[in-house]
Amino acid sequence: FALHTSGTPAPSPSRRTMSGMMEIGTQRFPRTKRFDMEERKTLVFNAKQRTIGVDSEALAEQTEEKAAAVQQEVEYTRYHDKLANFFDQKLVMLEQEKREIQANLNRNLVEFRNEYQKKDLRREYDMSDPASLKNSLPARVGDDDTRNSVSGVQKFEGEDLLAGERRKVQLAQQAAWCAIQAAEKSARKDHERDAELAYSDLVKRQEEYQHAIAGAQKTARLDLQRAIAAENMRLADDKRAREAAERHTVAAADAVEAANVGADDRLNENPSTAISYMAPNTRVRADHWKGMSQDEVLSIAETQAAQREELKLRRGGGGGLGKKEMGS
Repeated sequence: FALHTSGTPAPSPSRRTMSGMMEIGTQRFPRTKRFDMEERKTLVFNAKQRTIGVDSEALAEQTEEKAAAVQQEVEYTRYHDKLANFFDQKLVMLEQEKREIQANLNRNLVEFRNEYQKKDLRREYDMSDPASLKNSLPARVGDDDTRNSVSGVQKFEGEDLLAGERRKVQLAQQAAWCAIQAAEKSARKDHERDAELAYSDLVKRQEEYQHAIAGAQKTARLDLQRAIAAENMRLADDKRAREAAERHTVAAADAVEAANVGADDRLNENPSTAISYMAPNTRVRADHWKGMSQDEVLSIAETQAAQREELKLRRGGGGGLGKKEMGS
């Protein structure tokens, strides 16, 4: 651990003094007896270095060398990583280039085969041609065909050489009929579509007319209801006014009747009507007398009470005389 990264050995401990502060033979060792006081203070006050004797400068130098070696290793690793990444990218590019070249070669090969090595250009293609019978001439083209020999057995009685042409004409006629039928069918479909469009337009117009009529009816109904409500309000106002007038008339009639009743002596049984004009203090009119007045009733009651008191006094003061008189 004490070795430097550069390979030079660390200073030997035997060259240090017991205090570990100076080394004999070095530039730090003073040759005179005069000491630097600041350096002496540093050496004295540093207890660890004074007692143990560790060379801090050597350790610091070793630490710096170790850090430099670590940094160098990091840079070396980074350099090799970059170099590996470069070669990796280069290999990827070369692989892509190789694939493109191979794809171009395969494409050129396919184009060459399609252009110069077609199946119908092969030497033995006539042996495996599936359309050889279609492309070859028939055994007999016509009655004047030079290939018709005596022993070829190509002419027979009753054969129809124009059957193909007639078949073509029939097919053309059938195609024309089919075209006519298709046109008629298309025209019929167009007519039906137009009829459906016209019907849908008619239904749409009818619906619009119905909506308009319904809206008009609703508006008329609302107007009628408003008119009925207004008429009902007017009739209600007239009724209230009429009832108010009737109540006022009845109230006025009741007031007049109450006034008449209040002023009628006969209905009110006015006692003054029963007084006789011939003898006002002693006689009354029998046809108008309704009974005694309250004053007269009280006066009679007082008279009766006085008579009862007088009777009681007489009975209490002279009882025998009273009985004799009563017996006589």
